[in-house]
Amino acid sequence: MLKGALAAAVTPLRDGGEALDEEAFAPYLGYLADGGLDGILALGTTGEGILLSVPERRRVAERFLEARPEGFQVAIHAGAQSTSDTVELATHAKEVGADAVAVIAPPYFPLDERALLEHLRAAAEACGPLPFYVYEFAGRSGYAIPVAVIERLRDTSPNLAGLKVSDTPWSAVEPYALEGLDLFVGSEPLVLEALEHGADGAVSGLATAFPEIVAALVHDRDATAGDHVSALRTLLGPIPFHAALKEILVARGVPIRADVRPPLRPLTPEEREILQSIVDESYDQFVEVIVKGRGLPEERVREIADGRVYSGAQAKELGLIDQFGTLEEAIELAARRAGIETEPAVYYSRPEQERWWERMFMGIFGRRLPGTERGWLRYEWSPSLLQ
Repeated sequence: MLKGALAAAVTPLRDGGEALDEEAFAPYLGYLADGGLDGILALGTTGEGILLSVPERRRVAERFLEARPEGFQVAIHAGAQSTSDTVELATHAKEVGADAVAVIAPPYFPLDERALLEHLRAAAEACGPLPFYVYEFAGRSGYAIPVAVIERLRDTSPNLAGLKVSDTPWSAVEPYALEGLDLFVGSEPLVLEALEHGADGAVSGLATAFPEIVAALVHDRDATAGDHVSALRTLLGPIPFHAALKEILVARGVPIRADVRPPLRPLTPEEREILQSIVDESYDQFVEVIVKGRGLPEERVREIADGRVYSGAQAKELGLIDQFGTLEEAIELAARRAGIETEPAVYYSRPEQERWWERMFMGIFGRRLPGTERGWLRYEWSPSLLQ
């Protein structure tokens, strides 16, 4: 059974999106695992699965499974236009060792309940006894899967484990919160609300580029992470999503190309400038805060704020932090400096309004800016998102 925070993984491509980038799978999965995620759903909407041939999809599933870190879940989306292709892909996923299979309602033709039930039943049977998940996304299928179909599928398919639902708003998701079936949501701004209503996790497109934010959102139910995913969805909304995610992965040092499969397209120069302008302005603000908050020369800050990731010891040596430790140690230090001799009472509060560039910084790197008096962890910055 799937659990926790999963990325709706991109598919590494090369040659203008016409070929698989086989060497990129392992480092990409390592990046997601290091970011705190529990696994991936491969070949779904974010993974461009519907645009790949059946042999390509089989190979993608194999590469993800060959490259996954120990304990890292890999679910395979087997949904396709035809039942025969869906069954072939579901069977293959079982044969190569996937942890679960998901299937979306076939797009283009709005199937009636009888046809849809038979299609899903055939897919579930093909991958059994692997856990089978229905992937509900009316915006991509063109129609919603009736809840009655899910209930009837449960009667015929003992390996039906749950659903991934990417619909919005919550009122469109809630009918699929069925007793005895797991529920994973796809819309990041709905995750906290869904978890409050008993959802089991998320399968997130943003997690493919920002794993640490979505991991905190799901595992810690972090309200700040909820703000960040909403801001990121707004910022990325006008830009082609698949290409933007891959550009950000490149910028974050993942050895992957930004190629997408046509008819999806790469970013235009104007769209790249939009992303770059956001980061440039944020970077200048970041440097200013470091200069003022840490008392370092601007030239020195710009020299070291070049995208490198510093260990705690390195950050201390560079003067970026005073010391490093746990949250409990930070509270203890603050209490001592305040002259509190008894156990300190700790109150958590959020600023009334965050500046947009702080939100963007946190959205990309999941860390507070030093000098803003809101945290004292390690900080990272990349001055050029789209080199």
